[in-house]
Amino acid sequence: MDGSNGNAVLFGTPGYNAGYPYNNCTGARSLAAGWFAFQLLTSENGGTAPASFNVFTPEVTSTTATIKWTSASSALGYVLGIIFPGSIYSNSAAFVTKDTKFTIKHLTPKTPYILYVAAVNQGGATIENGGFTTK
Repeated sequence: MDGSNGNAVLFGTPGYNAGYPYNNCTGARSLAAGWFAFQLLTSENGGTAPASFNVFTPEVTSTTATIKWTSASSALGYVLGIIFPGSIYSNSAAFVTKDTKFTIKHLTPKTPYILYVAAVNQGGATIENGGFTTK
């Protein structure tokens, strides 16, 4: 937590308290951003989800992970999600791309991460899960 401009219930003054996982003072981090992106991109009903695809073993350094995958037929884009150690969705990041390669930066050395790649279109999503550990 990095500050507060008040909270009438907790601190006796009106305003927003900086708290986990969303910081109203700065707007930093959004609640379940990965799921929000996923829902936006697959919000229409009907149709067929993208075909299956393959995610290759990530290429990792001490602070980056480059993830590559094959194209999924009928995918309009991909949502990559990374879940940080010791958390379940509340401490995660999501990235949206049309490419089949993405590099995640600013990771912690020697740390395990959970990863998912979702091929998405208006008919749904096809998801591949995995993980990696930085060097």
